[in-house]
Order: sequence, then structure tokens, then C-alpha cells
Amino acid sequence: MKAIIIYVAVPFLVLWMIAICVKITWDLSPVLVLSTICGLFIIALSFGYFSRRRDLERGWRVGHKGRDQMYYEEMIRGRWERIPIDGEMLCGKARHVIYFPSRTQWETLPEWTRGRQSEIVARIKQAFAPPGYEYQEPQQADEDNLDKTKDRSPAHAKNEG
Repeated sequence: MKAIIIYVAVPFLVLWMIAICVKITWDLSPVLVLSTICGLFIIALSFGYFSRRRDLERGWRVGHKGRDQMYYEEMIRGRWERIPIDGEMLCGKARHVIYFPSRTQWETLPEWTRGRQSEIVARIKQAFAPPGYEYQEPQQADEDNLDKTKDRSPAHAKNEG
């Protein structure tokens, strides 16, 4: 119920109040409404320009693809090269958890990422910082895989049967 209030009712009420304010202001001065809309459009364009400029200056960027997946991109020979980073959307203080590749998974990534795991992970953590994000470190992922392998051992299966 709390989620419905936060994600449906509150945005609806805010948009409704904005619509009423725009209608009242339009009746008094259409020029004021149009100039406000143009100002917001200029702010959005400026934000996009400076964000793109920052990414080009530092030579890397991160982002979201869909609901759960993130990506890391780096400018390589004039082109943005991308590696996917698995994640999952959460309900709580952290909005996402990021699952970093294990050492063995890292070896399957493109050549330009080899030997740079700690540098790339640090950049991702810099851009996707807590409290909105939490991480499952590569070492934890390796240990989890080992634990799952142990659970499927023949000795374990005999104990269950």
C-alpha cells in the first residue's frame, strides 16, 4: 500500500497541482507560462551538454539499460565500447544491487578490460554510490559459486535422499 501511495498517488497529485497552476497562470499571462517552459527546456539542454562534455573529458561513462542491467563504457579509438554489468532493482534504501563479474567471468570480457578490473570497478562505484546502490563484490560471487558447487556434491545428494 505504501508503494502505491509513493509511486502513484503522490506523482498524480503533484502533476494535478502543476496543471492547475499552469491553467491559472495561463489565464493571467500566457507569456509567463511560455517563457517558463522555454527556460526549463534550456536548462535540460544545458544539463545534457555538460553531462556529455564531462563524459568525453574523462573518457568513460556508466548508465542503466532496462530495469536491472547497468553498463560501463569507455572511449576506445574514438568509439564508445561497452561492457554489461549485471544488477537488480531493489525495494528499500538501496535502489539497485550491482553484481560485479568474478575473475573468471572478467576474462571473457573484451581485451581492453583485461588487467583493469579494480580500476573499472572503482569507477562504477564512484558513479553508482551508496546509499542508492549496493554491491556484490567479485570475491563474494566466487565464494557463492563455490558454495553452490559444494551443495550439489554427491555426498550432499546422499544425505538429502
